Amino acid sequence: HNRGEFVKFTTTIPLLTQLKSEALRQRHWQKLMVLTGKSFNLDHNTFTLGKLFEMSLGDYTDQVNEICNEAAKELAIESGLEKIKNTWSGLTLELFPYSKGEVPRGHILKGTDEITTAIDENMTALQAMGGSKFVIPFLEEVKEWEKKLSTIGECCDIWLVVQRKWQYLEGI
Repeated sequence: HNRGEFVKFTTTIPLLTQLKSEALRQRHWQKLMVLTGKSFNLDHNTFTLGKLFEMSLGDYTDQVNEICNEAAKELAIESGLEKIKNTWSGLTLELFPYSKGEVPRGHILKGTDEITTAIDENMTALQAMGGSKFVIPFLEEVKEWEKKLSTIGECCDIWLVVQRKWQYLEGI
C-alpha cells in the first residue's frame, strides 16, 4: 500500500511543475476537472497541494502533459496577439503640409513604409497563428486582426493613389 502511494506521489510531482505554469488558464483547469472527474475551486486560499493529490493526476500523466502543452502553445498565440496590439497602438499615419509654391494646399500622407512593413509582418504572424491547431480560443481575434490590417493596407494604398493623382492633376 505504501509503495503504491509512493509511486503515485513520484509520478505526480513532475506534473505539479507543469501545472504551476503561467500558461494555464481557467479553460485548462476545466479540462483537468473533466478529465479527473474532480471539481475544485481555484481560489489560492483554498486550493492546496492536497487537493491536487486528490485529483490522482498520476493516473492521467499523458493527458495532463497534453493539456499543459496545449496551454503553452496557446500562450504563444496570446503573446503574439498582444505584440500585434502593442505594435498598432504605437503606429501613426504621418501627414505633412503640402504647398504649391507659396500657397498652402493642405496635407499629404507621408511614406507608409513603416505601416506596410508592420502589416506584412503581422499578417504573416496571424496566418501562422491561424494555421495552428491551438488557435481555437483566439480564432475570432485572429480573424478580426486580419480584417483590420487588410483594411488599413487597402486604405493606405488607395490614399496614396488618390494623392499622387491629385498632385499630378494640380499641376495641369
